[in-house]
Amino acid sequence: GSYSVSGSSVTVANASYNGTLAAGASTTFGFTANGAPSTPALTCTGK
Repeated sequence: GSYSVSGSSVTVANASYNGTLAAGASTTFGFTANGAPSTPALTCTGK
């Protein structure tokens, strides 16, 4: 996906080549970061 940052919020949107999932399908999300470790609060929204 592609991401944007606003303050402490990071938004990730689908990339053009993987924009849809079939009904009932699932996916996973991961990231690589540096700095002090913390547990992010994740929110999933449909578009």
